[in-house]
Amino acid sequence: MPAWRFMVAGLGWAVSEVAVARSALVILPGYGPIPPAGRNTPGVNGLTAVSADGHSLTLSFIGSACDAAWGAYRYQSNTTVVAGSWEKPADSNTPCPAVGVVRTARVTLAHPLGTRVILDVASGLPLVSGYQIP
Repeated sequence: MPAWRFMVAGLGWAVSEVAVARSALVILPGYGPIPPAGRNTPGVNGLTAVSADGHSLTLSFIGSACDAAWGAYRYQSNTTVVAGSWEKPADSNTPCPAVGVVRTARVTLAHPLGTRVILDVASGLPLVSGYQIP
């Protein structure tokens, strides 16, 4: 099976992804959670939107109910965009419920997305609009 294997600046491990056309992907129901490959690196679990001009992506991820700030980041090459998320916890002296909250954030690309694949930094899975990584 053809695959891409590449290094991303700032990560200490190689990212691997099967090299298939998006049209060949089949989403199987109920396959269960995927263990993170990103060594506790916060990833993203969905691509919510791509701007009409292809210069920005809106990404979704799960954050804490008590985050003071949050956002997303991207690494990009000519063939790939790798996306992740970040959170800034609120004051540690404040009690916080252990509840996950869906957050969204936008990242800007230097060049339009075009045919580049978008990968989640934590799982290495491709992000496909309308599908959430469990």
